Amino acid sequence: MLHISSLIRSLTRTQDTKIKGYESVPVLAADYSDVDSTAAILQKHNIGTIISALSLFTEEVGEAQMRLIQAAIDSNVVKRFVPSEFAFNYLRPGLRDFHDAAQMRIDAADKLRDSHVEFTRFVFGWILDTW
Repeated sequence: MLHISSLIRSLTRTQDTKIKGYESVPVLAADYSDVDSTAAILQKHNIGTIISALSLFTEEVGEAQMRLIQAAIDSNVVKRFVPSEFAFNYLRPGLRDFHDAAQMRIDAADKLRDSHVEFTRFVFGWILDTW
């Protein structure tokens, strides 16, 4: 199984956009710190839907998702965005105090809500059998 961190290290180290064993799968390398170039990549490849699977446990990754959302908005080709959260409803009282990353997820949903991009939040609760 391919782990995303090894993929990112590989792409960063070699700038190769082909993954051994997955040559038929297109991989687009983007620098999320550069909103304009990320938006240009989205436009060039006519990306209509983004499913973010970033692990939002640091401010840097939360900021990366916010820049990806901005690039999606600016691209004018992205119609749908699934922000990375996949857990529980962060708007419930007390969860902001319980979970440090809750505000990052709320900020992402607010940014999408204020844009023309449709979005879906997957709120399915804790998956205790994986712990």
